[in-house]
Amino acid sequence: MQDWGRGKNILSIKAIIILSLFLLVDSSLIKAQITSAGTGNWNLTTTWIGGIVPGAGDDVIIASGHTVTLTDIRLCNNITINSGGTLQITGSDFTVNGTTNISGTLNDNNNNGTNNFIGAITINSGGTWNTTAVTFSSRVQIRSNITNNSNSVDFGALRVYNNIIIDGTGTLNLTSNFNFDNVYTVTNRTTVTINGILNQFNPQNGTWINDINSTLNYLGSSEPMNGVGTFTANASGNTVNYAGTNQSIVTPSGSTYFHLITSGSNTKTLLGNISVNGNLTIGVGTMLDVSIGNNYNITIQGNWINQGTFNERQGTVIFTGTDLQTITGNPDETFYNLTINNTGSGIQLATGNVIVSNTLSMSTGNIDTGTGFIRINNGSPAALSYNSGVVLGELRRNINSNSTYFFPVGTEDYENFFTIDVNSYFGGGYLSVEYISSDPGNTGGFPITDGSLDILGQFNDGYWDATLIGGWSITNYDLILEANGFTSYDLNTSSRIIIRTNGGIWNVDGTHADASPPEVYRNGLTGGISSSSTQFGIGYTDCISFDTQPSSQIKCSGDNVSFSVVVSSSGTITGYQWQKDGVNITGETNSTLTITGVDSSDAGGYRCIVTTTCGTGTSQTATLSIEEPFAGLGYAYRKTITIDAAKVYGNEDLINFPLLVSLTDPDLATTGNGGYVEDASGYDIVFADKNGYKLDHQIEKYVATTGEYIAWVRIPVLSYDTDTEIDIIYGNPQVVSNPSTPSTWSGNYVGVYHLNNLSDATSYDNDGSGSVTTIIAGLIGDAQEFDASADSISITTNNWDIDDGSISAWVKSDGNPGSAYIFGHTDAPAWEDRIQLYMDGNNQWLDLGLGNSHTRDLNIYELLTGSWYYVVLNWNDAGNYEVFVNGVSRTSGTYTGLVDLYPVADIGNTGNYSARTEGWDGIIDEVRILTENRTGGW
Repeated sequence: MQDWGRGKNILSIKAIIILSLFLLVDSSLIKAQITSAGTGNWNLTTTWIGGIVPGAGDDVIIASGHTVTLTDIRLCNNITINSGGTLQITGSDFTVNGTTNISGTLNDNNNNGTNNFIGAITINSGGTWNTTAVTFSSRVQIRSNITNNSNSVDFGALRVYNNIIIDGTGTLNLTSNFNFDNVYTVTNRTTVTINGILNQFNPQNGTWINDINSTLNYLGSSEPMNGVGTFTANASGNTVNYAGTNQSIVTPSGSTYFHLITSGSNTKTLLGNISVNGNLTIGVGTMLDVSIGNNYNITIQGNWINQGTFNERQGTVIFTGTDLQTITGNPDETFYNLTINNTGSGIQLATGNVIVSNTLSMSTGNIDTGTGFIRINNGSPAALSYNSGVVLGELRRNINSNSTYFFPVGTEDYENFFTIDVNSYFGGGYLSVEYISSDPGNTGGFPITDGSLDILGQFNDGYWDATLIGGWSITNYDLILEANGFTSYDLNTSSRIIIRTNGGIWNVDGTHADASPPEVYRNGLTGGISSSSTQFGIGYTDCISFDTQPSSQIKCSGDNVSFSVVVSSSGTITGYQWQKDGVNITGETNSTLTITGVDSSDAGGYRCIVTTTCGTGTSQTATLSIEEPFAGLGYAYRKTITIDAAKVYGNEDLINFPLLVSLTDPDLATTGNGGYVEDASGYDIVFADKNGYKLDHQIEKYVATTGEYIAWVRIPVLSYDTDTEIDIIYGNPQVVSNPSTPSTWSGNYVGVYHLNNLSDATSYDNDGSGSVTTIIAGLIGDAQEFDASADSISITTNNWDIDDGSISAWVKSDGNPGSAYIFGHTDAPAWEDRIQLYMDGNNQWLDLGLGNSHTRDLNIYELLTGSWYYVVLNWNDAGNYEVFVNGVSRTSGTYTGLVDLYPVADIGNTGNYSARTEGWDGIIDEVRILTENRTGGW
C-alpha cells in the first residue's frame, strides 16, 4: 500500500510539470492560417472562419468574393488576397510582418494610417493595388522586394526602408513621390512611372538603378534623385523617359544613359554632358536643350529620332556607333558641331536634311544623305575637319573666302573627292556637290580640242554634279577631281576634266594640268558654276590608248613568259618601263617583257608605264603565277578545301595570298593513331590546286596523335568573286623531308615570325634573338609571352624599306603596368626614325610613334585585357600612314622624320638597344613585316 501511494504522488507531480510547461509557451508563437468567411470588418469574429480574428502571428487569406474592411490597427504575418477578394483599408495602421501576395484587390483610402510591408511583395497578373489617396510617402513603407506582374498597381506615394528590387512584367505607377528613408539602393527591373519627385523629402544619398531592359517614366519637376545620391541608367536596353513638363535631365552615373526619351511637353534641359549608348528620342511637343551658357555635349551610339525640337546652342553631338546609325525627324535637323566617329556602316539621314551651324568633323564613317543633303553653314574652310569617310549624296558648303574647299564625296567603294580652290567670287553663298556613280552620257561636243590633244569622249564610271545656291557666282577657280574606280578608259596624265551645264553638251574651261591618277586637275576656270546644275566629268584623249594590255598567266617553273603592250598615241612614244609589284625592273624598257626560265621568285604583278610627248599612261596589272606540276603518285588520300569568295574582302583578286589552314581532323593523325598520315612530323601532308599543281606551304604545328594541323599555304590568285578550291593531299610513306618553303611568302615579306620559335620564315633570314620570353599557346599555334619590362625579341632589318612598309601582329594584353611596346624601331641617336606601336602607361589605348614623333597618334583603339587584337601599321613614301585594328581602319594621317634604318628592331619592346625597359605585358603572335602597304583585303 505504501509503495502504490508513493507512485501515485509521483505521477501527479509529472502531470503538473507538463501542464505548467504548456502554460509557459508564448501565445505569440502559436501561428494559424485564418481565412475569411465572408464580407465584413477585420475586427469581427463573424468575418473569419472559426470565429477567430487574425493576430500578429497569423497568416491571413481573403477569399474570392469577400471584402474585408480594416478600420483600426491590425498586424498579421503573411497575407494573401485571392482573385475576387478585397482588402479595404479605411483607417489606422496596417503591418504585414511576412509576405504579401495579391491576386485580388488591396485599396487604401486612408491618408492618416501607415501601411508597413516588411516581407516580399507579389502582385499577380489581374491583381490590383491602389493607394492613390495616400499622398505622404511615409504612410506606405516598403522593406523588401516587389514582384509586380500587374498593370493595375497605383500608389499615391511610397518610401523604401531597405535595399529593394522591383521586377516583374507589369507597370508600377506613382501619382506622387518615391522616397528613400536612408542610404538604400532601389533596382528597377520592370516599368515604373513616377509622377512626383524621386527622392523628394529629406533626400538621402541613396541609389536608383535602372537595370537591363527596364523603363523609368519620370514626370517629376526636379531631376531624378533631386540632386542627391546616385542615378544609374547605363544597363543594356533600359530606358529613361522624361515625360513631364519643363524638366532637367540629370547627368547619370558615368554620364551614360542607354535609351533616352523626352515626352510630355515643354523643355528638357541637360545638366551636363551625356552619352547615350542606345537611341535618343525627342518626343512630340518637347524641346531638348543643351543648356544656355553651358552648351553640353551628347555622345550617341544608337539612332537619333527627333519628333520635337532640338536646341543645339553651341554644343557638340558625336555619333560613335559600331553599326549603322540613323537620323530621323525634322526636315532640317540642326546641329552646332557634329562629329562622325562611327566604326560600322556610318550615318544615314532617314528623313530630311542635316544642317551643321559650325563644324562638321568626319573622323570615321560615311554619311549617307539619302534624298536629302548635309549643309555646313560656317563659311570657313576649316568648318569641315576631315580624317576619313565619304558623303554618299549631296554636301553643301558655305563659300565666303578665296580659299580651298574640300568636298569628301564618293561611294561605298571609292573616294571621289571634289576640291575647289576659289580664286574670285561675287556675293558668297552655298555650293552643293554630289558624286553620281553612273555614266554621265555623251551629250555631244566631242571631239573637243584642248591644247594639242583631242578629247574623244567621257569616262562612263561617274561624274560630279555641282550647283550654286543663293544667287551668287564663282568667277575663277581651280579644280581637283579624284577619279578612283574610273576604269572604262585608261586614266593617265592626259585625262581631262570636262564640263557641261544642266545636261548640255560637253566642253572644257580653264587650263589642263597633268593628271596624277587618280587625281585630275583643271586650273583657271572662269565660266562659273550654274545655279541650275553643272556637271563635271573625266574625258579621255587621243594621247595614250592601250590597244593591247598585258594579260595574267600561269606558268610552270622553267617556262618562258612574255607580257606585251600595244599603244596608240597622238604624240610620240618616248619610253616604256616595266614594273614588278610596283617596282621598276632594271633594263626592261621595251613594249614587250620576256622572262626566261621562270621560278617562284618571278610570281607577282607586272605592268608597263608608257611615256609620250603628250602624257604618261600605265597599263593594267597582269599577274604571273608559278606552279610546279604536282606528282600525286604515292599519295593515297585527298580532300578539298573551298575558300568562300564572300569571305574575301574588297573587289580585287589577292595575289600570292598566304592562307591559314588550321584544322583538327582524325584522318590527319598518323597511322599509329588511327589516321592516314605516314610521317610523324606531318611531312607527307601537302597542297595542290585543282589542276594538280603543288602549292607552296609552311608547317607551323602538327600533332600526330590528334591530327591537329596548322600551315600557311600560298594561293597564287585568291578570287574575290569566285570560290577557290584547293586539295589537301596526304598519306605517302616515301616522304621523310620537311616540304615547308620560304617561298610561301612573296618577296615583299621581309620578316615573318610565327613565334613558335624566333626564326624568320622568309628567305631573308632576319632571325630574332630573345631575352627570357616564354613559348605559350597563341592565337595560331604557339606564340611568345612577354612578362617583364626588359623582355624583347631583337630582329635584324635586312632588306626593309624605310619609305614603304607594313607591320602587323596579333596581340593580347595581360594588363598595363607601364608603357608596353608591341613593336619598336629607332635609330642612333636614340628616339629618331621611330616605328613604334605601344600602349601608354596611363591607359590601355594603342598609340603610334612614327618618324620624329613619339606621340604621332594617340588613343587609337582600346586594347582590353585578355582579348586578341590584330594590329596593322602602313606607311608610304608620300608621308602618309594608316593604322588598322581588327581589319578596320582606326586612324590615318601624315608623318615626317623617317629617313634611316637601324640594323635591329624589337618585337615586344622599344627598339632602343640601350633602353629596352618598356616590354609588352602579354602575348604576341604572327608578326609580319612587308615592304609595301596592304589593302583592307589583307
